Formats: sequence, structure tokens, C-alpha cells
Amino acid sequence: LLDDYVGSKFSLITFNSKATMRVPLTPDSTALASSINTMLPEVTQYSNGSSISAPKQLLEDTIKAEAKLDPEGKRANIVLYFGDGEQTSETKPDSFSSMKDFVSAAKVYGYGTTEGGKMKTQNGFYISSDKDSYIKDGSGNDGLSVIDENNLKAIANDLGGTYEHRSSEKRISEAVLDDSEKIELEKKEGANINNTVEYYWLALIPFMLIMFLEAGYLGRKAKKLGVRFK
Repeated sequence: LLDDYVGSKFSLITFNSKATMRVPLTPDSTALASSINTMLPEVTQYSNGSSISAPKQLLEDTIKAEAKLDPEGKRANIVLYFGDGEQTSETKPDSFSSMKDFVSAAKVYGYGTTEGGKMKTQNGFYISSDKDSYIKDGSGNDGLSVIDENNLKAIANDLGGTYEHRSSEKRISEAVLDDSEKIELEKKEGANINNTVEYYWLALIPFMLIMFLEAGYLGRKAKKLGVRFK
């Protein structure tokens, strides 16, 4: 995805019960890649569950701040959301619909299964394979991370985007701008977004994350790939 969105500015927000800006908006894609590669799961003993809408306010503030710097709307704002959709905190999730008018395209990628998967205990240090332990629920059974596609589809709908259930067997698809937005971007900036490359290891990140991309200068990429607007 980073290769395909070449020329964009990137921001990375990760969250569990609270949101953290890992990478402020920057054209340096290597900074984003480095942050993802060094990111670790939350330490289990400090965990308070996760809220699927925890990053909503931080994301909205970021997008609206950029909108003020681009009053003519020359740049496309794209939101990519990665998660399992499971609301484990005691609070109810908020809607993302308040930022819909500021988002040019959005894609929600869902990870996990309805059967659920065990979660390794994280103590903040390297855990070797022969010492792995797993989080237990209140009954002493293995705690499971279970996908909630209804929540994920609701987020996609709030952002005016689409939902895709992810697995390593199929190629990831990008957030696509509609034809009118593509034409407008071509007139103003010559921008476009094209095919993606797969990052299977994103599925291994046990916490949800959001990527906000400001796509504005992709004309040379489009010409290189032979893309033409109609």
C-alpha cells in the first residue's frame, strides 16, 4: 500500500482503549514503515479493553486541520481502517459519520474469524515460543479475539467507504476514488490511486490502526502505469 500511494502524506494512529498518534502527517513513508515494523502489542496487565471508535476524535481533528490548509479541496483524503471490530471496553462506540464530508475515500479491512483466536500474554519483553502463555477470561478459559463484521461495516458506512474481510489468500484492494473525484483531481493536481501490494503481516498486529493519507501528487505514478482518465 505504501508503494502504491507514493507521493502521499501519511499519518498513523493506533489505539486500544485510547488513541495514539504514532506518526504525524508526513510525506516520509519510511517513517510510517519503521513505526509499523517496531510496534508492539499493549502490555496485558495494563489493558482496559479496546474501543473501535477510540481514534475517532484524533482522526477527525487531523482531517479537519488539513482541510483548513486546503480550502480549494485539491487533495483527496483517504482513510484506511484495520481491525477486528470487537468492542471490549465498557463504553459504547461512537459514529464516524461526522467526518464523512471530509473523506474522499475510505476502506475498512476486517481481521479475524467468528470462531475467534487466542491472544498471547504480553509482558513488555520478548517472549520465546516455549514460554508462551495466553490471556484468560473471567472463567479461566482462553480469552478469544472474535471479529465483529457488523461493527466494521458500520464504520465503513459512516465514512462513506467499503468493507473487505482480509485473509492472506487474497490480494488486498485499495480505497478507490469515484470517477467525479478522479476527474477533479486530474484537473487540479493530476492525482490518482492505483493497484496495491500485499502486506500479509498486517494481520499479525493484534491492535487496530488507522492510516490517514492525503493523496495529492500522484500524476507521475499514474502516467508510469499507463492510467488514463475518461
